[in-house]
Amino acid sequence: MSELIKRVLVAVIGIPIAMLIVYEGDIAFIISILIISSLALYEFYKIAEKKDSSPNYLLGFLFNTFIILTYGFCLEIFEILNIKSFQIWLFFVISISTFTTLVMGSEVFRSKRNPLSNIGYTLLGTIYVSFSFSIFIVIRGLHELKNISVQSIIDFEEQSSILRIFDDEFCMLFFMFILFSVWISDSAAYFIGKSFGKNKLAPKVSPKKTWEGAVAGFVGGVGGFVVLSFFFLKEFPLLHAIIIGVIIGSIGQIGDLAESLIKRDAGVKDSSSIIPGHGGVLDRFDSLLLIMPIILLYLVIIGN
Repeated sequence: MSELIKRVLVAVIGIPIAMLIVYEGDIAFIISILIISSLALYEFYKIAEKKDSSPNYLLGFLFNTFIILTYGFCLEIFEILNIKSFQIWLFFVISISTFTTLVMGSEVFRSKRNPLSNIGYTLLGTIYVSFSFSIFIVIRGLHELKNISVQSIIDFEEQSSILRIFDDEFCMLFFMFILFSVWISDSAAYFIGKSFGKNKLAPKVSPKKTWEGAVAGFVGGVGGFVVLSFFFLKEFPLLHAIIIGVIIGSIGQIGDLAESLIKRDAGVKDSSSIIPGHGGVLDRFDSLLLIMPIILLYLVIIGN
């Protein structure tokens, strides 16, 4: 069976399942993100081992679980702890600082080679994978933040804030359209690059990628999100849709190249072989891991 047929079959099966999970949201979505992020973190740490490093799997997985579940069930946690307001930036700083202390402290007693490398890869894995996947939850559940006061981050109450239109259905469609647009971008880059690509984009990082494919991917990402938004997110201004499309079409390809750079440096072709025709979980989500933080940053900007 050819790689193309495998890719198509996985897409035919996987896309409806992904859409159902996004549609359901809530616990099903949170648990799915926890499982996917854990697999991606495992793949990242296995790649790190190729560089003669020994990441701290236990602390990495514990932190990944903590950050995903905290963002997933923040409203329930705030209610239990009687927290009336929440400063996301402060939580981020405290989480990273505490985790860094634990990782560095534990390394003293692990007696592993290359401690600096071990600490670096353990921390980088959680920042690159865990925090990025936690943003999936924030964007899918952005409407729920209206129920709490998110100080100094997003102002839902301002009448000029475009985020007033973000209810559950809007967040669900918004998230789905990001996924659709990434798939359109990837497919356009793959097929156009394979058929017409002649000029290498980054031969030292990914020899098969071409400028022709990159342009097609950019147009596909922008066009996909703009068209979907125009027909199904009518309240979302066209300018914002174009900018988010540009983020998808450009940052997504940078994310793909960045992961290729990591794999090439470690001497591996795929992060794993868990997904037939696609490689590993990290291979499948590399674009989104960089796209989602930038989209959330843009939403914060327009939300204020």
